[in-house]
Formats: sequence, C-alpha cells, structure tokens
Amino acid sequence: MAWRNAPPVLTFLESYDLSRKKLVSFNTHEGSGQSETVSEIAASAPNAEMLKDIAIQGKVVQEDVKRTGELLADWLCETGLN
Repeated sequence: MAWRNAPPVLTFLESYDLSRKKLVSFNTHEGSGQSETVSEIAASAPNAEMLKDIAIQGKVVQEDVKRTGELLADWLCETGLN
C-alpha cells in the first residue's frame, strides 16, 4: 500500500487542523484498490470530511483512456467536484 511508503503525507494530515476541509482519495493500482488508504487518511485527519474515493486499475488507465475519462467524469459528478 502506498501510504505505508508515504509517511510525510500522513504526517502532514496529522499536523494541520483540517476541520471543515474536504479530502478526496484517488489513485491508480494494480489490484489492491484503495486497500487501507481511505481509513488511514480518515484516521489522520479526523475532523475533515472524506468525499467518495476512486481507485482505477493502472492497466485501465494505460489501455483505455476513454473509459478512464468516463470513470473520472462520473466520479467527479458523484463528489460534486465537477
């Protein structure tokens, strides 16, 4: 999982008051999905609002740009970030 390799990100989240802030987790992966990423972010920033996450398999991103765009567009609509 990437978060185990990115302690500076968790340290940042833990060091700042993220009250009334919205956090979004998005990543590519090769089979692990979000793993524990969302729960680790939420635990490191307990006062932040977690929006719907997205994890897209890297193979899809590389081989099907149109599908990737559709997935991202749908996700952005669901989160209200569009």
